[in-house]
Amino acid sequence: MPVKHKKHRRKAPRQAHVALPTELEVDVLLPGGRKLELKGVSSDTIGDLRAMLGDHPAFCHSTRFALAHASRGASLPDSQDLAHLKPPFLSVVEAPYDARAAEAHVRRLLDILSSLHLLGRGRSAGPPDAPEIGSAGAPEEKTGGAQAQAAADGAERRRKSAIAGSDGGNLCEAPRLGAFYEFFSTGHLASPLKTCRRLARRPGPPAFFLLELVDAADRTFAVTAGPDGFWLTGKHESAHHTLVALLRHHSETFRTHYAALMQAFAARNEFGNLPIGLRANTWVAPPALAAAPGAYRALPAEAPHWGGGGGGFGLEDPLSARAWRADFRLVASMPGATADERALRDRRAFLLHQLFLDRALHLAARTADAAAHAGEARRELRAAGLSVVAERHAERAELSAPPEQRASLKALLKGLCSDENTAACDVEANTTATVFHRGYRVTVTALEAEEAATALIPESEEPVACDGGAGSLNPGTFRALLHAPPPAELLHPAAAADAAGRAAAGERVATEAHLTPAPFDGASEADATAEAAELELLKRGEELLGRVLRESEDCLQAGDAAALEEAAFRWEFGSSWVQRVKAEQDKRSAAASSSSAQQKTPSGIVASGAGDDVVAAPQASAGLTRALGAEAAAKLAASGTGVHALESEADVLAAGLKWYEDGALPALMDDFASLELAPVDSRTLTDFMHSRGINMRKLGRVQASADEAGMPHIRDLCMVEAVARSLKRVLRAVMAAATAAEAEAAAPTGLTAAGVAAVFNAALGSARASSPLGKELWSLVRRFALVRFGAVIPREEEVSSSEDDGVLAEKEEEEEEE
Repeated sequence: MPVKHKKHRRKAPRQAHVALPTELEVDVLLPGGRKLELKGVSSDTIGDLRAMLGDHPAFCHSTRFALAHASRGASLPDSQDLAHLKPPFLSVVEAPYDARAAEAHVRRLLDILSSLHLLGRGRSAGPPDAPEIGSAGAPEEKTGGAQAQAAADGAERRRKSAIAGSDGGNLCEAPRLGAFYEFFSTGHLASPLKTCRRLARRPGPPAFFLLELVDAADRTFAVTAGPDGFWLTGKHESAHHTLVALLRHHSETFRTHYAALMQAFAARNEFGNLPIGLRANTWVAPPALAAAPGAYRALPAEAPHWGGGGGGFGLEDPLSARAWRADFRLVASMPGATADERALRDRRAFLLHQLFLDRALHLAARTADAAAHAGEARRELRAAGLSVVAERHAERAELSAPPEQRASLKALLKGLCSDENTAACDVEANTTATVFHRGYRVTVTALEAEEAATALIPESEEPVACDGGAGSLNPGTFRALLHAPPPAELLHPAAAADAAGRAAAGERVATEAHLTPAPFDGASEADATAEAAELELLKRGEELLGRVLRESEDCLQAGDAAALEEAAFRWEFGSSWVQRVKAEQDKRSAAASSSSAQQKTPSGIVASGAGDDVVAAPQASAGLTRALGAEAAAKLAASGTGVHALESEADVLAAGLKWYEDGALPALMDDFASLELAPVDSRTLTDFMHSRGINMRKLGRVQASADEAGMPHIRDLCMVEAVARSLKRVLRAVMAAATAAEAEAAAPTGLTAAGVAAVFNAALGSARASSPLGKELWSLVRRFALVRFGAVIPREEEVSSSEDDGVLAEKEEEEEEE
């Protein structure tokens, strides 16, 4: 009987199974006996659960606690996965305070109440019977507030109808900056507390500090903070773990108003995300700043006197010296042969660089502020292992100096020879930062280990990111009020008299937070005088802007159009060049392999031919080998770009420029057209261009190519970015000129604020097209954008006429279709 041979079937490769997160329910038992049912996903950790508790109205006021599990212990780490906890039942365990934790707890309460008085009136989102401001004591105030709210609502309806009528009934109205804070505001409610004061008088141990709280009924509570929590001064035996629990126990008014606030939070967003820890970013000013600029109340998360700040880590002792270069060399020496080794090294490099940037930004802002106040054109500082040099900008908008040929060649060759280890091992680039602040250009560089006078930090000491990255540095906190504020006794006479009385009694008020909206009084004679002074100051600011514009125009008369053709390379350009060449080689190899597969003989043997020849490794030219060295020349030869065959450095730069025009820019436009890259704003456009090594001075080329390819969104983004960068040069020049003028006057005159206001009024004001200063500014901006970036910025009348033509064309098409 013949033997049957089994057919050997080729098994399909097993695909990796990716488990999707599933819904997970966790029960949390609070100290008072209440049980919360929280919903998350199977990938959540204890840290994520802490964030959910911080957003829950029933527990958002608590900050010092641990989470315990019956089988896993009394204090679970933040990295513990919730899916591994069986059963999913946790208990909250109250933890003792230290001085910093007690301060953070007070700041959390101020954070919760900040939406009542710092973010504007807002829209009522609570229940219909929610108490209004003034309802507890003065019914006539409630009536007046209701009338004012009704008038505001009527104006809002008229504004929306006007918008709908102007654009043919479009339902999407234009966004307003005020709506950013209006969404978070609960200003229609009364605040549970009127004032929170931190007294300078230090209590005896073990207490940390003293507080004085005034509730909505004008009852005053003297509170002491200590390791056990908070208690009324002199009654340590009745301590409560949280301030909210203490005030609920002793104040019926606080309990009622706080419950109304939590109800409003739940009505606004039932899924959490309470307005806690808000920070003012760089493009929206809180309503409290517009209401009373001279008496601006910082948001609690940013108020330094309550322990707040701009985020960042490693700033507990920002002036402590550190050997930055030695640390980065230690990171560069870590192994990076495998993907796991590179991931470990890159993570440490990222955290160390973040720590360096946080320290550098703080020192740079401090140095620029000190130089501006002292009226210095240059200021140097050496601290924290860093060298800080602040130099005042030129007092005119001028083009940047053309790059040195050697620096451009170095950047190009660095990119051509780069690999996965280049970014983490570049010690020079990682230890240098440039900051522009208050009209100064601040350069921060790390000192050598001998100059920094510190020991090498061991590899085991890894920088720790704070709050899982949520507490990263916010550059918006470096903003400064440019105008000189009036004396405090003119702003708050009652507070000044109260502080004077306490000082006479031997008790000094250190910190005070007003938790009610700033009052708006009627106009007075003093207001008229101040308004006249402001108008005079604004006139001086316009004169300063006019002088800067004339000097800038003279600077641009030379016509530096050739600057657009300078060989200013980023090292990412060389890297993207190599990647593009390798991608094309892979395509040719795939095509060759498919064609060779078709040339197989019937027996399955590939026909032999030219593929049997051994190809010699490419060698760099003798000129480049002498200039770069043998190792760099070998990497350059292996890049596959053909640059290694060139004889001189000038030929390399010429080849880079040719690839810039013929390869890099068309490839970028292809990515835009295929939606592989889809920039939505100036930031993403800048990141996409820089990641491919294309400088922003090529914005004009990208704008023209996008217009030809029918991508109007890319064209508009390029114009917006060119205008913003041109206006930024003018703004820096105005701030530098104002700082120099104030230095000559030897006293702050408010000219910096007036100059900045003049720039924005001329650029964005309603009379920008009719005022001579606005016409002069926009003429300079268009010229600067053309000379610097090659971008063509149309005039407003040209834009309006083109829009009208587009509307007419659409109407004609509709009529033809009908």
